[in-house]
Amino acid sequence: MGYARLGDCAPDRARSPDNVDLVIGGIIFVVAMVIVVPVGVMFAGAAWSAVLGWSASCDFASPKSDESE
Repeated sequence: MGYARLGDCAPDRARSPDNVDLVIGGIIFVVAMVIVVPVGVMFAGAAWSAVLGWSASCDFASPKSDESE
């Protein structure tokens, strides 16, 4: 009655240009989430570690200097 067979509509819908654009957008999104985001997080962590390491080192100028004594 209201049931369509698999071969009736699947090939036409699967190859429509609208679906291709959606699939390409999904692939680009997945590549960005898997490659670009972790690299950005690692660079942000490296910068954070460098700033905190530099501020904890002896080269960092403190507001209160002990050389005046």
